[in-house]
Amino acid sequence: MSFTKAAESGNITRFEIYPNLFKSESVDEKNKKKPSSLLGGAVELYYYESIFENSVKITTQIVDTGNALPADDGTGGFVELLDGLKVGGGEKIFLDFEDNQGTKLKFSDDNALYLNQLRNTTNDYSKGKTFTIDASSKEFFDNELTRVEERYDGKISESVKKILKKVVKTPKKLDIEDTINNYNFIGTIKKPFWTITWLAKKSVPNNKGKSAGYLFFETYDGFKYKSLDTLFGQKPKKKYIYNNTTKVPNGYDGKIINPPIMSTNIHLQPKLMMGTYNTEHKQFDFYKSKFELKPFDFHKQEKGIKTAGKDFEFVNSEFTSKPSRITYNISDVGGLPVGVTLSKQLERSKEVNLERQSITNQANMRYNQLGTIQVQVMLVGDFSLRAGDVIECDFPELSSKPNQESSKKMSGIYMIADVCHRITTRNTLTSINLIRDSYGRKPNA
Repeated sequence: MSFTKAAESGNITRFEIYPNLFKSESVDEKNKKKPSSLLGGAVELYYYESIFENSVKITTQIVDTGNALPADDGTGGFVELLDGLKVGGGEKIFLDFEDNQGTKLKFSDDNALYLNQLRNTTNDYSKGKTFTIDASSKEFFDNELTRVEERYDGKISESVKKILKKVVKTPKKLDIEDTINNYNFIGTIKKPFWTITWLAKKSVPNNKGKSAGYLFFETYDGFKYKSLDTLFGQKPKKKYIYNNTTKVPNGYDGKIINPPIMSTNIHLQPKLMMGTYNTEHKQFDFYKSKFELKPFDFHKQEKGIKTAGKDFEFVNSEFTSKPSRITYNISDVGGLPVGVTLSKQLERSKEVNLERQSITNQANMRYNQLGTIQVQVMLVGDFSLRAGDVIECDFPELSSKPNQESSKKMSGIYMIADVCHRITTRNTLTSINLIRDSYGRKPNA
């Protein structure tokens, strides 16, 4: 594979938009409505995924020359899309596209997209009308129409499954990592995605209690609820290199085709304020009439987590030896004990519902470490990459050596935080934002 691949365009093989159906219409009227193809008018398409977003989405620029739909006046002519379709929002969109390696993404039926916004409309009667369409998955809109109201007991991961299946009622695949901790709560008429994100901060994976915190996001494969440790602990999906040669060296899946934009997020004061390195939790237990202090620092955390690199400690110990953030709460003893009858609940009334002392600080620290190092790279279009995937990257060191080597500090494992696939009439590219929590390359197992 060489750079000439980047000059080839991707294929949008299907792009249909369905007119909205209304309750006031008869069955015959509804059956007469057929989809309209936007295939010839789509001049630029962006597809987005992110570990910080609960939904996938697309943005498309359309050029409409007035031949989109048959006119309904019997003349046999055609009219523009906006006039003929009467776009009002929520139109179903079927979309298929593929990269130059044959990887296809198909959105139809259960994973169809729905129009969210039509914007930036401009009229040029000599060239046609241009406008931009934003569309998202159906669950993005269902989240606005449903609320979490019931009581949930047991493992947090099981509660997340119930909310997605019974409240959101998504038919999509769920990839939900088990939590080792339970939490009983009542849905206080909050939106489902808000509730799941709230639970993510309280979730603990099976890592000996050294870390906490999950991410909830959607990819082409479905919804994911994963701990940061599990995401960073994945085997790299692919391996890329940035260098001055035109061909892909042996052992790599592709080349980074632009100079990487690196951003090392070193800003000490905000990190200290958020308790990234050392925190203390103060808790009062009314049941025991006891005031408790529990410190926690990243040295204890490092022994039980999976990091991207090998150098996790790189801050002056003068500023990490003392707690920089203090959190407070009242012990959650007896909060919503399990049991249908009063006697059963009384038997469990001395149990702690959620161990906030450890979980709160561990989750805060892990989230704040997440984007310590950020890199933006561009690749030849590769639609097999997903948000949350781990890839391995080799970046050159900046030196005057006669034989330049890969940077020992910046090369290594990265997680894809955001991925954007861009298709135009000229080329197909994939832009990704990479993050990691530590420096250096870990030795191969």
